[in-house]
Amino acid sequence: MPKLPHTMPGSGRAIRSPHTPSSERPRSPLDRARIEVQTAPAGLGRRPKLEDAGEQTEIHETDLAALVPRFYEQVRRDALIGPVFDGAIDDWDTHLEKLMAFWSSVMLTSGRYKGNPVAAHAKHLATITPAMFDRWLDIWAEVTDQILPPAAAQALQTKAGRIAESLKLALYFRLPPATGMPISMRDSSQTGQHSD
Repeated sequence: MPKLPHTMPGSGRAIRSPHTPSSERPRSPLDRARIEVQTAPAGLGRRPKLEDAGEQTEIHETDLAALVPRFYEQVRRDALIGPVFDGAIDDWDTHLEKLMAFWSSVMLTSGRYKGNPVAAHAKHLATITPAMFDRWLDIWAEVTDQILPPAAAQALQTKAGRIAESLKLALYFRLPPATGMPISMRDSSQTGQHSD
């Protein structure tokens, strides 16, 4: 078992070994979770094992290195979203490296991606529509199905769907402004009726 650091990185708090006598062990679930994270095998670059009809499949960095460029070749040819990407990306080689790092971080927990997808998309909000996310997902499904085993393709499609929904919520969903009165009173104040 690897030796644990004496303090939680960035917190200055002491870390106790799972072998510490129970009287000295941390009591809160958060502290127990911190110990489990510290004692777990390193997750960087590990490949998730996926099951499909009893068959195990793994996603590798090489899969992502083949997938991302091929996918964006299709995106750039697409009549709906291609022009948006071509107008937004100046250096495709650098962008593809960033996207491979993103998918490596998302699917392999490599931590390679350093960026903010919401901010990156928000810069282009004037040219992006919700329907474009759906088209992106359609192309993603086509390409992942073409080049990956079914379980790996499905895992990437599921993750992409969740990310797309999160991005759409972040970019387009807005709560109405607060008025300082309860909703029931707001509704009745507009009609002149009050609910008791």
